Amino acid sequence: MAAGVLLLILWWRWQVLVPYRWVGPLFVGFGLLLGLVGQTGSGRHGNAWETASLVLAAGPFLLWTVTLVSGQLGERHARHDARAVILRTGLVVHSARSLGLSSWAPGLRHRDLGAGTHLRHRYEGLRLIVERGGRYYAVPTEWRARTDSVFVLRESAGVRIELTPGVIWVRLTSSRYCRDGIEACVPGWCG
Repeated sequence: MAAGVLLLILWWRWQVLVPYRWVGPLFVGFGLLLGLVGQTGSGRHGNAWETASLVLAAGPFLLWTVTLVSGQLGERHARHDARAVILRTGLVVHSARSLGLSSWAPGLRHRDLGAGTHLRHRYEGLRLIVERGGRYYAVPTEWRARTDSVFVLRESAGVRIELTPGVIWVRLTSSRYCRDGIEACVPGWCG
């Protein structure tokens, strides 16, 4: 019985409190600022040291709150982006030499165009995550966040990178879409 109650409390804490872990520092920060209002509202004027100490004490708690909220939003966006990789901008990579991209990566297709072609190797089935400083961070179309790699590609004389549109879905029913024989429920579009 006691173990069941303990498990219920732990489950409740995980489900209810973890998504809102920023509320504690927020309340402490606002409580300290309300202490400042209480000083001046009662007709009693606090000295400058008391006021400064309350503001300086509230500052770290409010910054901590902003940090926790930002982390939570970033985590939510990352989960959404990991589920919707197929919708991102596509990459086709042409290379003079084999880039050694994993042939076991899900959705990645490699074609050797023959010895007479300058950019002999063609890689398809990649999606662009971000481009920074001439580097393209890409993942395969069937990428799984927990197990699969992220490829870092750089355009050069021996490597050409083409950008293609994301998936264009054809409506099958009110909530199902299809592209190249792959049927899927697009996150955010399905009921």
